[in-house]
Amino acid sequence: METTMHTMNPDTAISRAETAPAETAPERQANAVSRGEFRLLLWMNAFALTAILGGMTVLYTGITDLRVAMESQRADILNVVRSEIGDLRERVVRIETRLDTIISPPAKSG
Repeated sequence: METTMHTMNPDTAISRAETAPAETAPERQANAVSRGEFRLLLWMNAFALTAILGGMTVLYTGITDLRVAMESQRADILNVVRSEIGDLRERVVRIETRLDTIISPPAKSG
């Protein structure tokens, strides 16, 4: 009595080439990346590089615009501060003039 457990079906059997390690199958290593995959990789790299450069351009433009806006704000602030200092000088001169007229007694004629 023989059992059928020891017989293999040739359709489901795994061949020796499929189980061979990668270093013993040089033809598989040479064709590891197909031409289509390589083209796809090149296109993906080109797209990534374009996206990175585009992002850097947008960032640089934003920083430049911000710098120009800050310089404009700085000039406006300096102009406002200068006018306020001028107004304060005028007030101080008026206050000093009033204090001089109040503190100094009128000259008595005799």
